[in-house]
Amino acid sequence: MDLHPHLQGPAYLQIDAADKSALTKSVDILDTVGIYGVEISKRATTLVAACRGITELVEIASWYKVKTVHRQATNTLRRFQKAIQSLALDERRGMDIPAKQRTVSRTLRAVQSI
Repeated sequence: MDLHPHLQGPAYLQIDAADKSALTKSVDILDTVGIYGVEISKRATTLVAACRGITELVEIASWYKVKTVHRQATNTLRRFQKAIQSLALDERRGMDIPAKQRTVSRTLRAVQSI
């Protein structure tokens, strides 16, 4: 996704408070996009994009040791899981629920391994 292309690692550029804030705000934005992908979108495409972005942000945050982003991302992914599980039967109709569940589970595992 290339969300913060200027953050290429501490060997290239040090992170400041504004960058840390931008990382956490980006997770917040992807949380909103991901919930849309869970609750409204029929296919998993939107959720996949949000999850890719979250993984990218966690990776960037790991380079700079910004642990709050990792926790925030993990909580967001768990929120996605709960949102999928809490969809009513009529909301699930026509949705690719298995793809959404796989996407979130894989992303959560990937994030936890970073």
